[in-house]
Amino acid sequence: MAERRSLGAAMEMSPEKRAFIQSGMKPQVAAKAAEVTEAPREEKTVDLPSPPVAAETPQDFKAKAQTKRQSRGRGQQQAQPDASDILDQVLVPVTIRLPHRMAQALKVAYLQQRLRHAKPDTQQEIVEEALGEWLSQQGFLD
Repeated sequence: MAERRSLGAAMEMSPEKRAFIQSGMKPQVAAKAAEVTEAPREEKTVDLPSPPVAAETPQDFKAKAQTKRQSRGRGQQQAQPDASDILDQVLVPVTIRLPHRMAQALKVAYLQQRLRHAKPDTQQEIVEEALGEWLSQQGFLD
């Protein structure tokens, strides 16, 4: 088994040995590689003229948006989804605690659904369906 050394002993190593250990190269190659990496890099910068800033009024902004919408809509009319339709597809994490028996029943239900290839077949879908029905019955969900 190899002799163990302290961290202080490792710090006393020569730079060639340290470079070999870190890079796995021979000392001469590691020293050359260290020289190459330490060489300063030449940075090239290009000054670009800044575009003139024109103060836009709200009317100008609305006119540009209207023009963009019209140019996009030529050819065929695209139905844009309503914001509530998009938000209905977003899943939001909600953490709840269930009694042990109810959690076990949920697990058995989704496993049996999955074995029968019936929908809903995930815990997420089962809870969504059950909670959606209850919220609709209570008038919280339209």
